[in-house]
Amino acid sequence: MNYRWDKKYLYWGVTVICVMLAGFVTFAIIFKFQEILNVASFLFRMFTPIWYGFAVAYLLTPLVNKLDRIQMKTYLKYMKKTQRAKKVARVISVTVSILLLFGIITGLLLLLIPQLITNIFGFYENMESYFDRLQSWVANLLGENHPFAVYAEQFVIRIKETIEKWLSTDLTLQTQNLLQYITTTTWLIIKSITNIIIGIIISIYFLYSKEKFCAQGKKMTYALLNRRRSDTVIKNARYMHRVFGGFMTGKLVESTIVGSICFVAMTLFRFPYPTLISVAIGITNIIPFFGLYIGAVPGAILVFLAEPTQVLYFCIFIIILHQVEGNIIAPGILGEATGLNGFWVIFSALVFGGIFGVVGFIIGVPVFAVICTWIRSGVTQRLKSKHMPTETIAYYLPGCYRPMTDEESIRFQKWEHEETIEAFRKATKKTWLYKMKKWWKLRKYQ
Repeated sequence: MNYRWDKKYLYWGVTVICVMLAGFVTFAIIFKFQEILNVASFLFRMFTPIWYGFAVAYLLTPLVNKLDRIQMKTYLKYMKKTQRAKKVARVISVTVSILLLFGIITGLLLLLIPQLITNIFGFYENMESYFDRLQSWVANLLGENHPFAVYAEQFVIRIKETIEKWLSTDLTLQTQNLLQYITTTTWLIIKSITNIIIGIIISIYFLYSKEKFCAQGKKMTYALLNRRRSDTVIKNARYMHRVFGGFMTGKLVESTIVGSICFVAMTLFRFPYPTLISVAIGITNIIPFFGLYIGAVPGAILVFLAEPTQVLYFCIFIIILHQVEGNIIAPGILGEATGLNGFWVIFSALVFGGIFGVVGFIIGVPVFAVICTWIRSGVTQRLKSKHMPTETIAYYLPGCYRPMTDEESIRFQKWEHEETIEAFRKATKKTWLYKMKKWWKLRKYQ
């Protein structure tokens, strides 16, 4: 006897299973949330080398692609087989990129660690003179008979006594557990270095076969979803790559320029600790909006302790540098990479930074830009299905939505036309990187 499937009962069964799974997940999230977090944290730590490898490969992909294009122009003249030329070019490109990354990291460590050790020992040896200079500066600034001068002097003395107590008492007590501390720290360092080395090895595989990995992911997407949804997934993935990759590459270039400008300016104006503060500002400037100030706060403290009279000039210099970065450097390099205004940049950095920490501060802006694009697309489709206007300007009228009058329509159309022209100007404005690439391509014709 042949059994005939009834699709109606099959759909009911699938629906019941989905509802039971949803109820189980909801119960687990409500009553077993800490256990779920522990499992997620364990899985994340287990795949840490893979995350490192993917991050390194993603950051080095533009450089590898550029080196591939440069080499292929030469290899195709001497090699008959295109596939062999691509393999040779890819091996050389990946090798050069990894060596360049090692060189940059080694150079930063060799530049930063000796400066850090020297400055720490120098601060310890000259701490007495620093605080004496600070007390004399406060006395000269306020005057000996000023009522606030006594409180300021007592505050400085209290800070000095606190630091001396920590160095003589608390630090001595902590050295009693020095062996245990050294063992734990050494194990953590070895584990981190091992994860980084494995991550770099994984990144080499990613870089060498990135086209194959992308093709396999696309193949799996079209196998699991229908054609329309697969096309949507691919388009969204390409948009994410364009926004995220453009933002991260531009931010790295921008941070390098800001750190270099900071070092040159601090050297010219004879601020103390120029190398240490400039490297710190250049690294923290990767964080949008807040990064420069995060790196400037410890720098201002160091300047204040070394030369109290220069801390005001240092703060003014940081404010000027932030304005130059926000109005000249960032628009010239990043352009309209994310399409977010200032409020949403601050919002995304705070939200993602509060959830994911430092990584959230760095990736929050491009991720939120992608999320906003998806939300905007969904809102547009819903409005079209209701036969309502999709332009935001149509909802500027106060109160509930109503069609505009002729006078209001003319006024808002004029406003919309001006905004369209401004948006087109910003979209077609070429960044410095684009102009440099164009000059590099056209230099042989000049």
